[in-house]
Amino acid sequence: MSFEDDLKKEARSFFRNKWDVTDGQVIPEPEDVGLGNKAKKLDIAILYADMAESTNLVDGYKPLYAAEIYKSFLHTCCKIIRRNGGELISFDGDRIMGAFIGKSKNSTAAKTALNIKWGITHIVQAEHDAYYKEKGITINYSVGVDSGTHHVIRTGIRGGNDLVWVGKAANYAAKLSNHNWDPHHSIITNRIYSTLNDSSKFDGNGKNMWLREYSDEIDEYVYKSSYHWSVT
Repeated sequence: MSFEDDLKKEARSFFRNKWDVTDGQVIPEPEDVGLGNKAKKLDIAILYADMAESTNLVDGYKPLYAAEIYKSFLHTCCKIIRRNGGELISFDGDRIMGAFIGKSKNSTAAKTALNIKWGITHIVQAEHDAYYKEKGITINYSVGVDSGTHHVIRTGIRGGNDLVWVGKAANYAAKLSNHNWDPHHSIITNRIYSTLNDSSKFDGNGKNMWLREYSDEIDEYVYKSSYHWSVT
């Protein structure tokens, strides 16, 4: 069989073979999902954190200085997502995607966004400024959060494959992280906001931590917050 025939055969099987979809109760590992037309169906909240202006950072500063910013940003996001029971499901340069599952997933994901604000401001930026006193760089970023049903599929070939999360929430969360609404770094959809528990919606004085704003990225109203929430 020629290389072209082999590609045609595989593509034909993806389009014509019946899907085997099973409901998932936990975030799957790659080996939990087959390479054929197999999928896990989950109801999850997706958090997408994206460091802004990274092109300017790598263009204007030494590579290893940029690497320090990348590593500290991503490490802090990873630790906070895991601290709140989330799973790390995707990395893409200076961006990270986390997933939350369970009855309180939306409130937990929103809280995690506020935790990340605390981590970047009070840990990463503070440590950066304490060492690089001559550099006036502000680490800017946004965190987008949405929730919904996803089909998790395994794509690629044997020896080179990974999970892909097919669903609106992953796409919307990523788009929301494109907003530069400083100091409102946390942005959630109405699907998240409408299900928040009181502790993730109101501050200690009973004031709503979220402001309604129109997002041209997803063409609907969303909620943004400038609050930070320390991690214990």
